[in-house]
Amino acid sequence: MCKVTKIARSSFHYGKKSEALWKEKDAVVLEAIKQAQELNLVQSMSRKGNCWDNACMERFFGTVKSETNYYDTLKNGLLSYKEMEQMILEFIEYYNNRRIQKKLNWMTPVEFRSKRCY
Repeated sequence: MCKVTKIARSSFHYGKKSEALWKEKDAVVLEAIKQAQELNLVQSMSRKGNCWDNACMERFFGTVKSETNYYDTLKNGLLSYKEMEQMILEFIEYYNNRRIQKKLNWMTPVEFRSKRCY
């Protein structure tokens, strides 16, 4: 496992209060940037140096949080890495195979793609 992944995973502390996690977040981010530079990794940024290319992931995680039981689970503390991973995988399966969308003519993404390809 690479150093950056270890640092990112270390930011998930099950049962820790979110305020304490936010205080640690900046230190974790700075350490991750430092480790990435040591490994000669380039941070993804737009031409001006803004992180607008992160907007897709921000929207994805916002959708996950609003359409899952994420906020209910926070009442018992933060999720572990495995719990968050499972929630995301279940949401992706639901989103692609069972969630109908108006813009796709009331079909799921999988149904829409299969009808458009044939």
